[in-house]
Amino acid sequence: MLVLNRSPTLLALSALVLVARPSRPPSTTALALAAAAQQCVLPTVPAPFRTMSSTSEPAPASHEFLQEKLSALLASPHIHFNPRPPTSASASAPAPVRGTEVAREELKQALLALQKRWVKDRASFVPLGERDPRTKVVWTENEADQPSEFTASARVKEEGGVPRISFLTLDGDQSLFACKDDGLKARDTGRGEYYKQLYGGRRRGHGRPPPHDDRERGVKRPRAGQVPLARLASPEGRRALTAAFGRRLGFAWRTLLGRPPLRRARARGKSYPAYRDLHGAWAYPTFRLLVDHVQGDAYAPPSKMRLCVPHAAARIPPELFSNPVRAVALRDYLTRQVCAALDRQQHTAGRSTGWAGEKGGQVSVDRPDQQVLERSAVVIVRPDDADEGGFELRFCVSLPAQGRTILAEQAERVFSAVIPALARGLLYASLDASELADFVDAVEDQDALRSKVESSGLVAFVPNGAVLPRASGAADTPLRAPAVVPFQSPPNIDRTFVLPHRGAISGMAVPRGVTMVAGGGFHGKSTLLDALARGCYNHIPGDGREFLVTSSRCVSVQGEDGRAVTNVDISPFIGTLPGGAQTASFSTQDASGSTSMAAGVIEAVECGADVLLFDEDTCATNFLIRDRRMQRLVAADPITPLVYKIRALLADHGSSSILVIGGCGDYFDVADLVLEMRDYRCFDITSAAKQIAQEIPSAVPEHEGDFGAVKPRELQPRTLPSGDRKTAVRRRTTVELGQDEALELSALVQLVQESQTRAIAAALKYLHHNLPAGVPLAAAVHELQTVLDGRGMDALVPPDRIDGFLARPRALEVAMAINRLVWVALGQMLSVEFEC
Repeated sequence: MLVLNRSPTLLALSALVLVARPSRPPSTTALALAAAAQQCVLPTVPAPFRTMSSTSEPAPASHEFLQEKLSALLASPHIHFNPRPPTSASASAPAPVRGTEVAREELKQALLALQKRWVKDRASFVPLGERDPRTKVVWTENEADQPSEFTASARVKEEGGVPRISFLTLDGDQSLFACKDDGLKARDTGRGEYYKQLYGGRRRGHGRPPPHDDRERGVKRPRAGQVPLARLASPEGRRALTAAFGRRLGFAWRTLLGRPPLRRARARGKSYPAYRDLHGAWAYPTFRLLVDHVQGDAYAPPSKMRLCVPHAAARIPPELFSNPVRAVALRDYLTRQVCAALDRQQHTAGRSTGWAGEKGGQVSVDRPDQQVLERSAVVIVRPDDADEGGFELRFCVSLPAQGRTILAEQAERVFSAVIPALARGLLYASLDASELADFVDAVEDQDALRSKVESSGLVAFVPNGAVLPRASGAADTPLRAPAVVPFQSPPNIDRTFVLPHRGAISGMAVPRGVTMVAGGGFHGKSTLLDALARGCYNHIPGDGREFLVTSSRCVSVQGEDGRAVTNVDISPFIGTLPGGAQTASFSTQDASGSTSMAAGVIEAVECGADVLLFDEDTCATNFLIRDRRMQRLVAADPITPLVYKIRALLADHGSSSILVIGGCGDYFDVADLVLEMRDYRCFDITSAAKQIAQEIPSAVPEHEGDFGAVKPRELQPRTLPSGDRKTAVRRRTTVELGQDEALELSALVQLVQESQTRAIAAALKYLHHNLPAGVPLAAAVHELQTVLDGRGMDALVPPDRIDGFLARPRALEVAMAINRLVWVALGQMLSVEFEC
């Protein structure tokens, strides 16, 4: 008896013939099926047959009836034979077909092979013929370019008052009925087979294998069917992995979920720890799934997994990742495609907050924003002697449960539909080749443009036609509205560059020096400065800010009331404080607006910043300016405003400045370029500003002088968070350090993603364990960048762990995070000069 699950009826088959297309000879499988089918008779309820002939002679089955039965057959996830009742009127012995007699198991395997190729949502049934009705079934397999098809016809005969299908013919390519060699061949293994595989078939109490002499006591041994990772270095080990996967699938899938979805009722009773059998490596047709960590319960952090697609399966042209810049662009694009595939799946995930409600089912990948960053979500594994290499996706799965009971249906969908969909996002055949090439070329062009800008004595470039405003304050996507005004450069500072792929591009060139951006309120000054602040990153095509580039070492400085400052020489801006406190080595855990800005400027210059960005809306006013009237009224002010030091900062340390100033004209005296934003359009008003500065003199020329030295500080890495200290990043602006401490990074506006903050937290631990004492802070963070250049983001995590939710921060952001730690030890370095 052939039993079809998830069907309201049971389909009866007394004979089954598969005929190869006339142009090809019948395959051995096709011949075998005809003989095997003669052993199968399936009773069914009479309702679906009431429209059929009730005569004893076989009658052709209608299109509707045949479509219904074929749909049930192909949708059934498993086929199981039961013994035929001995009293059946149509019983017959196995008959030879062209001299070939086969068992029913071969019939089952062939039908399962057809089912594996079946995609219900992409199938269509086309009626053929009137007198002799036939139905053509057409569908497109997953990852296939050409559709598959076969033709079916059937005859129905009434036996003993019960209608039965007496003859069924399937005509199609013989390859449709051949089992794929993908390691997923169905096996009739149940609980007994599971324990036989696990304990070697011994009696209870005698199941453990004898101890191995070459194994140390206390070393964890691999479970049955699990291949140690060390063995994967050899071809024999990789073959053993494939074989082990075939065994493990037989019992782990069934132990956990039953044969999905055949035994879901049994799976519903399994407790959450049963998920632990998923740990290890699993082979899919085009990729391997590595389950690195399985969560302990539904409330624990999600399970960590990887899927590896070899180069031979991905088929991505090597020229798309031929250098580091193109490789980062490709990985970023693939991450976005995987996220898009995940969104299309729209899988149902439990969202109940109660203990007994459904939870889990979510699959999460590190989602990129508008910037193109080096991430750990997708990495390129280079081929070597032990591995052919490929593309590796890291992601997390919250395994579904209700209370502490696993949810078989949701888990089955994750592993059989969602994860394969993610893998298809890494296949070149499933990608838009033209879009991918344009994406990679655009990112490489932006990097080339940044190099050309810096080598031309410029600090920024804003292309004509750029869309600078964002959709909202909470979104970084471009504003889409008819009233948006594209950027247009003033003619006198318009510059053209030729890029490797795009060709010529024109826009506003901002030279080194002091640039002032003036204008009325709501005219776009801060929008321009915000775009310049994030111009240190490459952007995706279509963002509106792509090809807007600034120096890779630009830093935005803001006032931060309450931040920690450690041994910073702020004397260029702040003199002796009340009580005689000196500022040559200033420390505090509660800085004011002006002292925090003074420290921010010195710290940025110490770590190599060559462009400083200031917006009067976020700066301390008394740090920016102090006019004549205030000087006469308050003579004992220890603050030297930035306007008196900004030219010396450029001359002594090579740091340019771009300021948004709408309320003070004293900067006319020190600015090299003065821009005005008026109705979202940019104008060069430098000549007018200089004329006004001559007509209305300020106090700036009377107070300008040298800037002074910026003293380097040495870092004591053992005062950074250690690896055993618990840290957590729940939003972009904060790193939680233990239970009651937090590192606040809200003033780091060029920290654009939470994944960068996670990387900073990991970098602090890395420096704690790998940096020698007494290294200058600037040298420490730049050495960290050298390590990341060579080893990637995986260098930041312990060797036995993998984190797919890291994005590379700049050295400047890492240094600024260290500067804001309350307990960090930073001491000024002593320099001694010898006269020869």
